[in-house]
Amino acid sequence: MNLLAGYLERARQFELLAGETKDDPRFKRMLLRQVVAYRMLAVKRADKLHLPRPSLTALRTVHRKNRIERRPLVACRA
Repeated sequence: MNLLAGYLERARQFELLAGETKDDPRFKRMLLRQVVAYRMLAVKRADKLHLPRPSLTALRTVHRKNRIERRPLVACRA
């Protein structure tokens, strides 16, 4: 259970850091990829422990013409 909470806390920290990053779009995308990775780890851990899945509200970023576009993450069963 502690590992699950740790994954979610780390995802939140990366998400907050990405929100503060304004000058470097590549760095922001990298941080948001970490958010997605930690949230997926949390989902896998919850499944393994037979707990309800945490919300996947992380955002995926796509770089288009020097702007960051935000889209909801689509969850898939692993």
